[in-house]
Amino acid sequence: MISCFGADSDDVIVGGEKIRDIASRAKKMGMDCVFFDYWYGCDFDGEPSLETLKNVDIIQQRERLIDPQVYVWKKRIHETPVPVENYEPKYTYASYKDNGVVWVHLGADRNMPMGRSAQKNG
Repeated sequence: MISCFGADSDDVIVGGEKIRDIASRAKKMGMDCVFFDYWYGCDFDGEPSLETLKNVDIIQQRERLIDPQVYVWKKRIHETPVPVENYEPKYTYASYKDNGVVWVHLGADRNMPMGRSAQKNG
């Protein structure tokens, strides 16, 4: 059963209201992991939003919904879920184009949405 969800503290999820349905479909298909698009190195013209998005430097596919019974987390920074030993994972990919869900990395030096902010040391 897919029940773990991953995001960094400086990520924003676009289309998050669709995640439950995507997880349900993946479960019915027997999947234990769902990859989503992850936009990294985004440039915005003003306050970060899809409307002000100018450029995405890197588009990755990252595992964001996983079954914790068959994956373990490795490393404390830049964590990676890894299948348990001797297990062949069953995964699917939910693209932004087809599903309208994407993780957008804002970075620690951006103004965070919803009243959160990050401070630079300097």
